[in-house]
Amino acid sequence: MRIHELKTIQPFFDLVWAGMKKFEVRYNDRDYKVGDLLLLKEFDESLQQYGKHEILVEVTFLLNDIRYCKEGFVIMQFKELKRS
Repeated sequence: MRIHELKTIQPFFDLVWAGMKKFEVRYNDRDYKVGDLLLLKEFDESLQQYGKHEILVEVTFLLNDIRYCKEGFVIMQFKELKRS
């Protein structure tokens, strides 16, 4: 298990915060695995700075089948563990 700190832009961060979005689509440059933790950090693209909120989630399912994902990308389903 590894912890990955990930910049998460709006409106996607707010959707995770509200419990409406429970997945991430990411380029798999970090060799993501089920059981990994993602520290999703709120990021404001217009200001180019981090916000005040973070959400820690655990990857519960990972899809990397090229029939469904763009080559090199994964879809990670997650469950929330902690928010701050």
